[in-house]
Amino acid sequence: MRIGFVDDEPQIYPLQYGGKARTIRALAESALRSDVIDEVTILSRSIEDERDEFTAYGGVRFVQLDDHNMMGRIAEEAESSDVLSIHTCSFTFPRIPVSERRAALIYHLHDVMLTTADKGSHLDKALGGEWDAIVTPSNFAAQTYRNFSALTGRSSADIHTIPRGIDPSLFHKVPKEEARQEIGSWGVDLGDLKGPVLFFPGRADVGKGDDRIARICESLAEDYSDFTVVTTSDVKSPRQHANVVHVGWQDSNRLRYLYSISDLTLALSKLPESFSQVCIESVACGTPVLTFPFGNLPDLSKALPAVQLCEPTTEAAIQGVKRLFEDGTMNTRLQVSQAAIESTFSIEATSKIYLQLYADIARNRREQLRPSGLYFMSPFASIYAGKAHVSNNLNNPIRSYDLSESERLLLACCAQATTAEEMEAKTGLDRGVIQRTLHSLTDKKIIMGGRYDRSIR
Repeated sequence: MRIGFVDDEPQIYPLQYGGKARTIRALAESALRSDVIDEVTILSRSIEDERDEFTAYGGVRFVQLDDHNMMGRIAEEAESSDVLSIHTCSFTFPRIPVSERRAALIYHLHDVMLTTADKGSHLDKALGGEWDAIVTPSNFAAQTYRNFSALTGRSSADIHTIPRGIDPSLFHKVPKEEARQEIGSWGVDLGDLKGPVLFFPGRADVGKGDDRIARICESLAEDYSDFTVVTTSDVKSPRQHANVVHVGWQDSNRLRYLYSISDLTLALSKLPESFSQVCIESVACGTPVLTFPFGNLPDLSKALPAVQLCEPTTEAAIQGVKRLFEDGTMNTRLQVSQAAIESTFSIEATSKIYLQLYADIARNRREQLRPSGLYFMSPFASIYAGKAHVSNNLNNPIRSYDLSESERLLLACCAQATTAEEMEAKTGLDRGVIQRTLHSLTDKKIIMGGRYDRSIR
């Protein structure tokens, strides 16, 4: 089976900006380890590399998209892949009629907001597209989609809920001194780190809570003589405090060191988060999380008690930080949460569900497209000197046709009644080639029998 991922995150390679990008990378790498996957491709406009096409991460194929080639490359992938896993939010995926594509189209609903002039989103794309299935990462996202579907009269029977998974080889606890040395090797000076460390892994000015950091720092300074707030934000906002260390956005391979060196992760998004990748990454690295109760976060907090909620105000966040610094039950909460991650939110657990869904939907798609029934050579046809000669009516002249290599291969199978599936097994030809060739041979009355989709050319 061949899988293509279509992405438009701010960057998918070499860095992965955001939980969606890290999810795509983890799922692509996991898919390659499966015995049923032959090829995995990521198509994106946000590949920061001079090469137009290359492989990385153990064999994942990367294809650059741009204004000139985007629609053509997507159409090609829809014809050659079994599944296209769509993760785009900034542009509307092109409508490819069912009859013009081999791939099953599966849309991933990563957020439940509607697009504005300056921000892309997924909900309107999910509601407006023609998908074989829609995947959501949480019950909250699924119910939101169902509610909007009911409002617009769209069926929501094609929805599947699969949580995001993380790769334990990338996200696990690292001893603090080892983490500090590693971060220092990046050229980042964290100082003495005598006091508590907070981690804010969010981009600036996108509603993730960076505007609250300065006030939190001012309050912490009243109770702690020394503390540090580490942030991956690339923007050194004038609102920030002297105790804030900006490390810039980091590769997924480095994030475990930032989580592990911290005593608490802040996830103060005011958006209706459909999942919150940060929470499971942080807990997997042994660091609790303080978050606001929007979107999926109340449900995630129930599953992972190391993810703690507070009222969505800066003052409540300040009190929550101080409370969690002194929480004597946090080790137990972390143990329970990490066990839940291993059983439910690991990439091994979630990828099995994803790949089974992909295989089931791809099989259904093939059944829709595959010519069915039996095919056999017409008794009025003769193959001689590399040509097919047809005389099916005494009043009509004999028609002769030059034969392509694929036609010759299929006609050799049709000496006796055979199915398209058997032809595929015998010839090794691509299913799409078989479909079009059978269509042509039937129209020319060289073969008989079978049923086929006449819309496939």
